[in-house]
Amino acid sequence: MTVVRAAVFAALFLCASAFSAIAQTVTLTARDGSLELSGRLLHFDGEFYQLEGNFGRVTVDGSKMICHGRACPDNGPFVAGVSFAGDATVVRRLMPALVEAFGRTQGYTTLKVVQSDRRFRYDLREVSPARLVAQFSFSASTSGEGFDDLVADRADIVLALRPPQSERSRSRAGVPRVLGLDAIVPVVAAENPLTAISRTRLAQAFARKLTSADLWEGEKPLRLHVPVQQSGLMAEFRRRVILPEGLTLGMPVTRHREAIKLTDSVASDPNALGISTYSDIGAAVPLVLAGPCAFASVATEDALRTVDYPLTLPLYLYPPARRLPKVAREFLAFTRTPEARLAVQQAGFVDQFLGTIPIEAQGERLAHAIEAAREPGAQADLRRVVERVEGAARLTLTFRFEDGSTELDAISQSNIALLAGALNRGEFVGRTLLFSGFSDGTGPAEDNRKLSLDRARKVRNAVRAATTKAAAADLKLIADGFGEAMPLACDEVDWGRKINRRVEVWLR
Repeated sequence: MTVVRAAVFAALFLCASAFSAIAQTVTLTARDGSLELSGRLLHFDGEFYQLEGNFGRVTVDGSKMICHGRACPDNGPFVAGVSFAGDATVVRRLMPALVEAFGRTQGYTTLKVVQSDRRFRYDLREVSPARLVAQFSFSASTSGEGFDDLVADRADIVLALRPPQSERSRSRAGVPRVLGLDAIVPVVAAENPLTAISRTRLAQAFARKLTSADLWEGEKPLRLHVPVQQSGLMAEFRRRVILPEGLTLGMPVTRHREAIKLTDSVASDPNALGISTYSDIGAAVPLVLAGPCAFASVATEDALRTVDYPLTLPLYLYPPARRLPKVAREFLAFTRTPEARLAVQQAGFVDQFLGTIPIEAQGERLAHAIEAAREPGAQADLRRVVERVEGAARLTLTFRFEDGSTELDAISQSNIALLAGALNRGEFVGRTLLFSGFSDGTGPAEDNRKLSLDRARKVRNAVRAATTKAAAADLKLIADGFGEAMPLACDEVDWGRKINRRVEVWLR
């Protein structure tokens, strides 16, 4: 009977909580004496308790319960404890800028307390009345370790360069948001004659299958520079460039713990090839990513925002699939503000500012599309695209889907909230938004048109569902599919086909 009553009582309460895991048993007694629950206290966010016991995980309203046990929170003012873990670059470079900017907007003083090479914390205090409001704790490691910490209740929020890969971590992570953008960029010295490289040749070079003579007719040995093995950048370079070619990193390579030392070393050596990020190019020269056809991808701010550059690195924040303390929820809301975007820029990353790219600035895309549109059907689709977007501008966000799936990928899920937020604020009142679907060039053209239209409708409907009725009433949202009419990359390669499968948003 107690188990049944406990389950019914817990079902009345909606959200989970967020606080550091507490491996001690407590007892919660209803103030009216109607219920008693015992179990391990997982979280308390100042409003709700989350317990785990024989009845499973339940969440109950703290205002209706009395807590008994050594692990119960103090009766004094609640201090929110929120733990962040994950990629070291995001933790060390971006989070201090965001936390300090958040403190300024909220009127908190922020004090950074360094605990070790990998750990630090921020104390957030109100000035009047003077009191500690929250402690944000940070652990710098890797994306994978961050998700492991979330599963093990050692972290509340994960900071990552990639989505979760295991089913357990996916089930524990909530809807991601993108804090900022970076990219993997191959770099050389200014004196080096190499200007472009394909992903295949880039992988072969770092696998020691190519020499400087193969790459730029160099006469001296090729010197390779990479980040330290445990860095998130190195993990992503290996996962996205080397492993897809069935290769492994060759030796020797020079490893660098600091990004600036890597790019300085490359910039001073005409026989060097390095792997850096867009945010840390320094004095080195970035290479263009070339495809086996005429397309080339250049790392620019707009190319990162639209994720048209294939080695873009979104800086993800994954909240837990449970309730967070109020101050943490306020911090998450802050990450979508102009003040947060400024902090992202100051930290050296590309912000997710929702801007526009006029059609006049996209001549190269159109030229490639005209070159690729050799079939009559593709030419007709291209003419239809040009007619539809005449006088319009492309928004700096793009929607893509998981491989072999109709589900939006992680950055696109974040983009839904980004665009819906702009619409709810009335930024595009009275305008028309055209959701334009595109496919790769594999398969029958008619099937590709239908698939691209289905995906455009899916994105439009998701944005509409996230938009208030009042905002939607002042907008016109149209979906159309153009099949393979405007490729961004070569269909001959896997990553090119993935880049081409997308939904763009055009504003009129």
